[in-house]
Amino acid sequence: MVSFEPNLEPPSATSPLLRQDLELFFAVAPNLLCVLDREGCFQRVNVQFLKILGYDMAPLLGQPFLDFVHPEDRRGSQQSLESLREKGGTVSFENRYRCINGGYRDLVWHGIAPAQTSVPDQTAQSGADDQGNLTGLIYATATDITAQKQAEHALSQERDFSKAVLDTINVLNVNKQKEIALHYSQQTLASIFDLAGEAIICIDQRQHIRLFNQTAERIFGYGAAEVVGRSLDLLLPEALQAIHRQHVEQFGRSSVTSRHMGQRPGQVSGRRKNGEIFPAAASISKSTTKDGLWYTVMLQDVTERIQAETAIRRSEAQLRTTTNALPVLIAYIDADERYQFNNRAYEEWLGVPYETLKGQSLEQALGPDIYHTIQPYLHQALKGETVTFEVEFPSGVLPYRWVSVSYLPDIQEGQVRGCFALTQDISDRKATDQIKHEFVSVVSHELRTPLTSIHGALKLITTGQLGHLNPQGQELLEIALNNTKRLTRLVNDVLDLERIESGRVKMIKVRCQVAQVLHQAAQAMMSMAQSEGVTIKVVPVDTHIYADPDHVEQTLTNLLSNAIKFSPRGETVVLKAVDQPHQVLFKVIDHGRGIPEDKLETIFERFQQVDASDTRKHGGTGLGLAICREIVQRHEGRIWVRSTHGQGSTFCFTLPKTPSHDEP
Repeated sequence: MVSFEPNLEPPSATSPLLRQDLELFFAVAPNLLCVLDREGCFQRVNVQFLKILGYDMAPLLGQPFLDFVHPEDRRGSQQSLESLREKGGTVSFENRYRCINGGYRDLVWHGIAPAQTSVPDQTAQSGADDQGNLTGLIYATATDITAQKQAEHALSQERDFSKAVLDTINVLNVNKQKEIALHYSQQTLASIFDLAGEAIICIDQRQHIRLFNQTAERIFGYGAAEVVGRSLDLLLPEALQAIHRQHVEQFGRSSVTSRHMGQRPGQVSGRRKNGEIFPAAASISKSTTKDGLWYTVMLQDVTERIQAETAIRRSEAQLRTTTNALPVLIAYIDADERYQFNNRAYEEWLGVPYETLKGQSLEQALGPDIYHTIQPYLHQALKGETVTFEVEFPSGVLPYRWVSVSYLPDIQEGQVRGCFALTQDISDRKATDQIKHEFVSVVSHELRTPLTSIHGALKLITTGQLGHLNPQGQELLEIALNNTKRLTRLVNDVLDLERIESGRVKMIKVRCQVAQVLHQAAQAMMSMAQSEGVTIKVVPVDTHIYADPDHVEQTLTNLLSNAIKFSPRGETVVLKAVDQPHQVLFKVIDHGRGIPEDKLETIFERFQQVDASDTRKHGGTGLGLAICREIVQRHEGRIWVRSTHGQGSTFCFTLPKTPSHDEP
């Protein structure tokens, strides 16, 4: 309920009830209500008045009613107010009333004012007589008819348009409207045809121009006055004039009433005023008048369209030539999983002409075995995701076993229309990697036994059981022992990474409590942290993951080891987990020296370190992060790093909460 300033409170004993009823009426009335003084200024308005017109209460009070009336409606509104002020009674009037935003609303007003009585001036000024009746005021209510006015206006326009169309049809129908003169028909048609986007040219039976619209003027360069009454030959290349005249005569004798001129755009030509010949698309229709047959030609200048089509064809030819020269498979697949483009490399892979693949489904072209192998990735791409994967095709189907496939979705106006596919043969690379892995595995295995022996012998010598060395010899012995330890770690890391990559190490995934895994990893690294003067802070979360707990702990300890090594004494390393809808995000945060931006992409590769001196200073092998990446990827997770050089790093990885679809 809106409260009002008590500037109109009657002094009589009955005024509280009167005021209460008035306030209640003002609050609940659905129409616009206002009270004006005899000068036509606002004294009260209701909530609906403010809501519809957008004004606030305080600035409105005391303002003249007529100041908000549209200038064209002000005179009539003023006369109505003067009638109420002088005679009292009731009046009704309509006007456009200004809103706060400058627009206008259409309102119908009903005003009432008590007839003037002889009362003291001070009573009139206060607004009440000796009996407590409000006098000297004008009461008005308004109904918003803006929507009704708009509907009436739209209906009127539609009615006028319909009438104009019917009038035009009646004009064109000369058989039914014989009384309408041909001259009037031409004028009416001209006014309509000038709105058309095509050139419209009417010719009579002798093929003389009778109507030439504005678009025709723009295309041909002639004014209508220059061509009306002249032969249509004026607008045709000289070589085509006789042929065109014959075609029009044959069309006049045929039973059809309209047809296209030429089989495709560009087969028809026109001639501009400057003599330029241009390609066109045209159609012709005929009708019977009292003066004989009339023909209407509708024509478009298709110069730009043909140029664009030529450019597109040239671009497509260049694209086809380029893609055919590449030794990789390039294709476009639509949303129905059908090929719409293939380069020539498909001929070598599939043994069929690449042009025959257009419109074929992938399952039909590649066979069910390969299709079911790539289907999950293809569905991801058709959902809008960019996908890159390596897959081994079933042997015997293609001459290539290992391929790298990339799908890039084609998204237009928010919808996936298909995807671009790039497939490369990586069999040679895979074979090289396999040879390399086998070599590393063999060498590592062969090194492990002698290294173990050397390490044991050196450790025995350091105990002094075989005799004591002088200080210099003891120092050299410690250096040799430390180097054998580092070499043993390197061999072990190489073997671990090779076994994980080759799949010989199976991830035994179970439901794990995240907080427990975090505390176990922190406890394992506590001794190292204390020796380096670093504190480990654990921020656990009460949730679970589906993972191999031993390998997750190995990942965390590797990341914690790096964070501790590169943190200054007195700093804190944070081990944190964040619960997310379908996965858990793990973070290892340090405030060490950070990683340069150019190293962020390669830090997870083998033997990659920020500084070559790190190996000597910290004893690392350069394989810890590579092992972490392999473990996380085997869990279908993702690992990455965010770092600011000189301020610290945050290593992050995700692990799923539930098994994947292909796991039990």
